[in-house]
Amino acid sequence: MTRLLAVIKLTFTTVMRGRLLVAVLIIALGLAGTNLLLADISLQQNVRLVTDIGLLMVTLVAVIITIVATANLVLSEQERGTIFLILPKPISIGTFIGGKFIGLGAASLIIYLILSLSVFGLAAFWYQLPWLNIGMTLLFGWLDLLVITALATLFASFSQPILATLLTAATYVIGHSLSLIVSATAKGGLILYYLGRVIYYLMPNLEKFNLRETYVSASTLPASYYLWGLFYAVSYITVCLILAQLALKRREW
Repeated sequence: MTRLLAVIKLTFTTVMRGRLLVAVLIIALGLAGTNLLLADISLQQNVRLVTDIGLLMVTLVAVIITIVATANLVLSEQERGTIFLILPKPISIGTFIGGKFIGLGAASLIIYLILSLSVFGLAAFWYQLPWLNIGMTLLFGWLDLLVITALATLFASFSQPILATLLTAATYVIGHSLSLIVSATAKGGLILYYLGRVIYYLMPNLEKFNLRETYVSASTLPASYYLWGLFYAVSYITVCLILAQLALKRREW
């Protein structure tokens, strides 16, 4: 447990210290101002516009920061030599991968909270916002971030940061477009049909965590919906971390 906590602390402080945190704060203020400006120039439905744009901006910025930070972390430790100080000690690669993921997940939560509070906290001075629905939408948005973090950890365990970033970004786009892919491939013949089915079952269905389109009724969704989403996220994350552990064992350092 002590070794796991040490990896978590190292990962969290590496991600959050220095220029990244300053950049997050600057971006958060910029998003908050942009959100209010767009709502102000709209003719109607200001509350809905503030919420829709705010949720979209917070999600996209948090995803970009998470992908880049995760994909670069393993290589940066390799270049600084810290990974050589960790792995030879009596610490398993499973502990190393698990600690990295928890540390990255904690960092992504802090980043997500900073962005969310900046955007919606400022907007609350002018608008009566549906806080419960926004909260449920943001919670599932963080589950989306955790799945992306696990995927980025997997890709970073066997590839360079640029490739890991591209693979994670592509998976994120595909994961939010599975229904369109299935519909498109279903019209292209038998081979494309089965290709679409393979993609559908192999890629993460990230739309399960997208409540932005239904945030107005997010608090009225059945409990089974949230339980299934949580189970799906935990299952996919577990598989990704196991594969990352196997990939790292086979990699030469």
